Amino acid sequence: AVCEKNNLPAVKMLLHCGARIFGRPCVHPQEMRSYLESYGFDVARTTEELLGFKLEWSADRLPEHISFISALFTKEEISL
Repeated sequence: AVCEKNNLPAVKMLLHCGARIFGRPCVHPQEMRSYLESYGFDVARTTEELLGFKLEWSADRLPEHISFISALFTKEEISL
C-alpha cells in the first residue's frame, strides 16, 4: 500500500508514520492506496498485452525506464 498523504511507499510510510509499527491503526486510512498486485493483477503481463510495452526488472542495476501503472476502480461506466 501507499500513503498518499505522505506520498511514501508502505515501508517508508510505516517508518515515517509509526502508527502501524506500534499496533495502532493508520492515522490516514482514507489516504491509503493498495497495490494492484494485492487485488490479483499481473501488472507485468497486463502492461505487455494491453499497453504494448514490457516492464523492466533488474537486480543489479537501475532499469532504463521507470514505469508507474495505476487503475481506477469504479462501479460507473467510463466513456473513453
